[in-house]
Amino acid sequence: MVHLSSSSDVKLFDIFELRNKIGDKRCLGLPFFHAFTGCDSTSSFFQHGKCKFWDTWLASNESLTDTFIDLSNQPTSISDEDFKLIQVFLMKVYCHEKYTTFLDINDARIKSFFQSPDPKLWTTILSKNGLLKHTKRASLRGGWLWKECEMEVEDQDP
Repeated sequence: MVHLSSSSDVKLFDIFELRNKIGDKRCLGLPFFHAFTGCDSTSSFFQHGKCKFWDTWLASNESLTDTFIDLSNQPTSISDEDFKLIQVFLMKVYCHEKYTTFLDINDARIKSFFQSPDPKLWTTILSKNGLLKHTKRASLRGGWLWKECEMEVEDQDP
């Protein structure tokens, strides 16, 4: 059981029941998901919380879950196919399916910025290079978190 408290409210969650609800496969992708959406050592996305990312992940196809599993294992590189899935995932979170027909996140970034009634750079989607660096860091941290759950490991120097 996991014990979470906020103020005077106390909630108990059965983690085994939660695992059964989301499935073993999705559980294997959780370390990357947690690190990618923001944790103590990776940045979160401006005005986009974990719930929005979670709902988008649940609505996605299984290949995104496979990508999250791969990236939870600290790969030495990120394949073009996996990175395209990450780009589409982020476009769905930020743009609500509007610009997911774009193959490149930079195109969606430009389109959404100039069609915004009040464009601000800090509210737009990440650039392709920024997303690649964030994905690599999240993969490193997610893999480290996963290994830390299984055995005693030392923190890595990024």
